[in-house]
Amino acid sequence: MAATRKDVPARYLLGGAFAILLVFGTLTWFMIPDPQAQIGFVAPSGRSSLHLSEYCAGETCSRRVVAQFVGADGATLRRGCAVDLPAGEQLFADPKVAWASDEQSVEISYAGGTLPLTFATDCTLTE
Repeated sequence: MAATRKDVPARYLLGGAFAILLVFGTLTWFMIPDPQAQIGFVAPSGRSSLHLSEYCAGETCSRRVVAQFVGADGATLRRGCAVDLPAGEQLFADPKVAWASDEQSVEISYAGGTLPLTFATDCTLTE
């Protein structure tokens, strides 16, 4: 009795290809790094907010500070803030924020120091 060749049904090939794509997509998704710290603060009135994010890999850290506030003309603005902090260590693990009475500036206390920000002058980076 001779052995016969059995063809693989197309649905198995399509299912296998789909499974391989699903595994590849999942692995790619989890390889994209998330910020190690991502923290949001809201002013007492609720009209302004501050968002801090930080990602550290090896000897370097990347930080982003974004302020959302009411401008002089009454429009709500969302701006990035220029921060000049040491790049070699994580600083935003447990930050604290003290809001000015007019909510147009803050002082961020972080591991190793403080960072005062005045939104109108320090937060001028647009999206």
